[in-house]
Amino acid sequence: MKKWLTWLLTLALAVALTSPALAAEETVVVDGHSVPTLDLSELLDGDAWAWGDRASYAEYEAAHPEEIAALDQDALLAGWGFRDRTAEEQFWAEFSAYGDTVEEAVKNNYIDNRLLAERNCREAEAYRAQYPQAWESFDADAFFQADVRDDRDETYRDAAAYMNYWNLLTREEFADDMFVWYVDRYLDEDEDGGGSRTAPALTLMVNGAASEAAITAADGVSYVDAADLRAILGEAAVAADVTGPVAVRAAAEAAGWDVGWYSDDWEERQEVQLWDRAAYLARSEDFRAMDDFLARLAERSWAKVFSEEPIAQRVDLDVTLTRFSTLDGDKAYPLSLTADCIAQKGLVDMTMTFDVAQLLQLLDDQTLAEAADQLGLTADALTQLLREVEAEMVLDYGQGTAVYRIPLLARFDEEMGGWTQPDAGPTHSEDDEAAFDPVPSCYDKMLRSAGWMGAEDAAEEFEAEIGALGLFFGNDRFTTRNGATTYSLTTQTVNEYLRARAEREGAAGRSSPFQTFEAAATLDGQGVLSSLELHARLDPASFCDLGLDNSDLAILQMLGLSPDVDVTAHAEGDQSRSSGQLELHVENWGKLTLAWDETTTQAGRSPRQVDEVATQTQGAGRGGINTPDDPLAILSAQ
Repeated sequence: MKKWLTWLLTLALAVALTSPALAAEETVVVDGHSVPTLDLSELLDGDAWAWGDRASYAEYEAAHPEEIAALDQDALLAGWGFRDRTAEEQFWAEFSAYGDTVEEAVKNNYIDNRLLAERNCREAEAYRAQYPQAWESFDADAFFQADVRDDRDETYRDAAAYMNYWNLLTREEFADDMFVWYVDRYLDEDEDGGGSRTAPALTLMVNGAASEAAITAADGVSYVDAADLRAILGEAAVAADVTGPVAVRAAAEAAGWDVGWYSDDWEERQEVQLWDRAAYLARSEDFRAMDDFLARLAERSWAKVFSEEPIAQRVDLDVTLTRFSTLDGDKAYPLSLTADCIAQKGLVDMTMTFDVAQLLQLLDDQTLAEAADQLGLTADALTQLLREVEAEMVLDYGQGTAVYRIPLLARFDEEMGGWTQPDAGPTHSEDDEAAFDPVPSCYDKMLRSAGWMGAEDAAEEFEAEIGALGLFFGNDRFTTRNGATTYSLTTQTVNEYLRARAEREGAAGRSSPFQTFEAAATLDGQGVLSSLELHARLDPASFCDLGLDNSDLAILQMLGLSPDVDVTAHAEGDQSRSSGQLELHVENWGKLTLAWDETTTQAGRSPRQVDEVATQTQGAGRGGINTPDDPLAILSAQ
């Protein structure tokens, strides 16, 4: 509804602007000078072009015969983003109204874009006369990066793609196009119709702080004196013998810096932002200990998978959901899973058995009977079936192949009773291992935020986020002694940090949201997690004082962080055996407990090969391997 209302208002405004009553020239005061207002009635009346006007197409083609003769249909279609099916089929499905043939429709759509580009250039020329200061300080590339670029849209991913999509032929046309965007968005009539606003002042921001260096702009490019820019970027970007104005973006990007742009006409503030990517990403070193800790854990796990000799692992997992009741007594629903796994040289051969029959107790008798009847079973038979669920899986990480078999699925689809092979299986290499490094994502988030909140606020948000992450995962949390590395975090450390942060933000006296946050984990010299202790609970009283809105509360609850949830965990182990327990206790509702026991020994056989299993036909619904569009492909990534 809002979109349609916007279009209606735009149409009404266009009609009003083209009426003769508004055609008289008026003036407004801009920066102390009287200048003529932009007369859109004259501008629009001078446009013979309108979308789909074939007479305008013919006129344009007659005026530009060599340009039209040189059109490359394949390049145009690719620039417009048509790649699915065949580009011609996809284009014709959307633009058949533009011509009687694909070739004619492509040509006419191109001309449409060129007519629009010409109109924007005329509009930009009029805007430059009305907003001279805005044009002098306008950076077209920075505006595109901050306000137009869209990583999710292939045709708007960068300036070149944008120019291809709209068939802009020169950088001057691109700058005109961006300036029209900018004026329409930020400098046109205010909400009360009170006239044109003064263009905001232009400031150079360096890593979130205002620079004293003077900055100017001309023809959509920002400039700073060579000496000032050299002091910021270094001589590698601006040589010692260079003098006079230097284009900011080109120099900064050559030095490996990122360039952003921000405009807020309400505050009369406009920024060209420089960000030292290398300096920010160097903060990754603050999390190197956590990265090493997790890398050693992963290395040990993958060492078992790629062992030269077959390794056998057995994992017994018990899950218990307990519902509290002061009237009828607490009720427990136990579930269990057993996984037997043999691994060797990148092959993993796994058999899992489940007992999930207790879940049926959550159903009333009628619902249970209906569910059993749909499967052609009695309620007792369904209960017995869910006590003995079995699944087999063979994964080859070296070849990227996998097969699995879950006989229970044959109850729903006989085709799924045998072995199923997804199109692609899991792979692994050292290059695939994702490092624990939150800095790059926080940095990229800061760049995006700076485009709408300004450099200073975005930089402060980055520091707050990295500071909080450093509290929980920074190098200070780790100590190493005799080859063993220990991670630890105490409630006192958490609360002292949060109180100090509140004071810096002008909220002194605010309590920490944590009643308890105690964590300790030790990794021995062989990369085994020899011990783990965790206890976390938010403080209900302090949590309510934080002023979080409902959306914040919902997110925290999704993460398991809520004032009525108490989380505890314990684990211990060595190279041959480990065990542990995790419990989530929800006040006055119930608790979920996960307990596991894992043993590791030498295996008596090697794992089966994927190709070997793929040739088996026994148990298949109709014989052989299934290769459907696999809804359970996620299993192959386990």
